[in-house]
Amino acid sequence: PHLSEYLRSTFPTVDVHQAALSDHAGTADFAYVHGPSEGWSGLKFRPLPSGEDVHVEQIEVKLEVLDDVLDPGRAPALIKIDVEGAEQQVIEGALATLRHHRPIVIFEHGAGSANHFGTEPADIHRLLCDDVGLRVFDLDGSGPYSLQEFERAYYGGERVNFVARV
Repeated sequence: PHLSEYLRSTFPTVDVHQAALSDHAGTADFAYVHGPSEGWSGLKFRPLPSGEDVHVEQIEVKLEVLDDVLDPGRAPALIKIDVEGAEQQVIEGALATLRHHRPIVIFEHGAGSANHFGTEPADIHRLLCDDVGLRVFDLDGSGPYSLQEFERAYYGGERVNFVARV
């Protein structure tokens, strides 16, 4: 909540939603990690790779569907998804937007996060490539990744950040 307030006050012309994106509207518990590891906060707590002990507070957050809240007159050129494993839910809630506008999608997808949501690389690849018609590359520009290459990067821990584009 403090970050959404910061964004509102710093960028008063930006429409800030204090919500988590998903494939359905409602509310959910959110594991808010206090301190320097705040970036590990998410809809599900995952132990930090360092094994450090952290203070986690469960807060209730509003869930929104991107297709429902995005102004129909706005065509996003770029969507960034870094949701600590819940990327499948965000993509499923944005399918109409992705199909219609075909923005560049920068996303994180890695073992240790996505598996907590029961998501496999094949799920993400199918949604972005087969359902939307984008191609997956790494941030160095290599690709497009076939499903097998995407799975190798995921399971081998080679990469967690990717870009999907036309």
